[in-house]
Amino acid sequence: MMELKDDRRFHNLTQEQVETLDQVLTEVIPIHGRGNFPTLKIKPKDIIHVVRDRLVSKNIKVRDVRLNGSTASHVLVKENGTSYKDLDIIFGVELPKQEDFQIIKEVVLGCLLDFLPQGVNKDKITALTMKEAYVQKMVKVFTECDRWSLISLSNNSGKNVELKFVSSLRRQFEFSVDSFQIILDTMLESYLEAERREAVKLQEKGQEASMIQNTDSQS
Repeated sequence: MMELKDDRRFHNLTQEQVETLDQVLTEVIPIHGRGNFPTLKIKPKDIIHVVRDRLVSKNIKVRDVRLNGSTASHVLVKENGTSYKDLDIIFGVELPKQEDFQIIKEVVLGCLLDFLPQGVNKDKITALTMKEAYVQKMVKVFTECDRWSLISLSNNSGKNVELKFVSSLRRQFEFSVDSFQIILDTMLESYLEAERREAVKLQEKGQEASMIQNTDSQS
């Protein structure tokens, strides 16, 4: 779903735009660690799912998730040669109190632990350590009109993953490239549905294999 600047006009994506969006959301983006910390290999759709689910589990209401900025431009007008660097993802959330910002930070840093390579001992890795290793910058704004935060994850080639958590923003579209956004919820749900179908297929195959094994043992 594409949202234009006036917040009143919506358009469905074309098939070609959906395919481009799928490429963006399933591309593996390296998040480079400082020092001896390993590179995290993250698909945008995966970190969005994990962050959103954990925010909800912490009683942070998530209204929707959107793709913003140059990445949204790339999806919508790919034929004009637009490229993108930062992956700008906006979580529409409810932030009634300042303490909620701390919850968001802890959720994101905790999610990053899940993307550490297998074999890494996570037991002694703290949230502060993850912040120092993988976060490029953090911003928090809490005023009467503006309530939002930003956590930018490092990428050495400049394609940072920008996670923005917006409760209210006085001037939402500061740049012309931000004048439209792509609402991701339907696309994200399609990924979950595909994963559920695949899980059912695997379960059915496992049951069939078990039945065949039982039949053979009785013969």
